[in-house]
Amino acid sequence: MKPMPSDETMIVTLRVADLREIVRAVVAEALGVQAQHDLLDLKQVFERYQVGRDALLGAAKRGELELSQGPRRKFLIRAGDLKAWLTKRKYAAPTRSLAKDLEEWDWETERELARFTTRPEDPRRPG
Repeated sequence: MKPMPSDETMIVTLRVADLREIVRAVVAEALGVQAQHDLLDLKQVFERYQVGRDALLGAAKRGELELSQGPRRKFLIRAGDLKAWLTKRKYAAPTRSLAKDLEEWDWETERELARFTTRPEDPRRPG
């Protein structure tokens, strides 16, 4: 029977790629920075950024984002890609003012009222 290692000793066998991912994650956590290569599922995306499933699937359909399917058919997205997509979508304020909208509405309303209040000429009646 093999002797059990003490609590302070742990024997771990990892691939180099796994070890690199662990080191990156630990360094990112220590720095308080989200690593750019991290994969997020849709639940994590919603919790962090309040972006829903339909918005992500629509963006993927339009070719703006690349989604992957992970275990159990979960959709996954790279954190860096998501941040880039969110920051490139700049808000453009509307150019129309409320005063202009109200003025146009008044004009259209008067035109419609005039159309309904004037009687059309009767084609049978000589005029």
